[in-house]
Amino acid sequence: MPPRRLTQKQIAEALGVSHTTVSACVADGMPVSSLDKAKDWYRAHRDPTLRPEANIPELSESRSKKAHHDAALAELAHRKMAGELVEAAMVRRVATAVAAETRASLERIPDRLADRLAREREPSRVAQLLMEAIDEVLADLGRGEQRIREMLDAR
Repeated sequence: MPPRRLTQKQIAEALGVSHTTVSACVADGMPVSSLDKAKDWYRAHRDPTLRPEANIPELSESRSKKAHHDAALAELAHRKMAGELVEAAMVRRVATAVAAETRASLERIPDRLADRLAREREPSRVAQLLMEAIDEVLADLGRGEQRIREMLDAR
C-alpha cells in the first residue's frame, strides 16, 4: 500500500504558511508523503531560518560576541564613573535650565536699563549701554560652566 498523501492544507498549517506557498513548493518537488519529509524539504529549500544550524552561531562566536559586548559595557561604565559620560536626559535638563536662565537674564535688560536709556540723547550711547548689558549676560553664560558642572554632579 502506497504511503498516505497529506493534504496541502495540513502541510500549510504545520509549516505556518499559506496554501498557495505549499502549492508552489509541491510544484518544485516538496514531498507530501509525510509531514517530516515536507518540513525537511521546506527547511532546506525555502526557509533557511528554520534550519537548526541557521539560528545557532558557533559557541566560540557567541563567546567572542559576549566578551566584546561585556568589554564595551565595562568601558561605558568606567567612562561614566570618570565623569566623561552623562545620561542624555540629564544633559537635556541642564541645557533647558541654562537656556531658561539665559532667557530670563536677557528679558530683564529692558527693565534694568529703561530709565537710563530714556535719559540718553545719543543713539551711540544707547547702543553702548545695550551692548554692555548683553555682554554681561553672555559673560554670566560663559561663567555658567561651573553651574552646569554642579547640576551634572547633583545627578
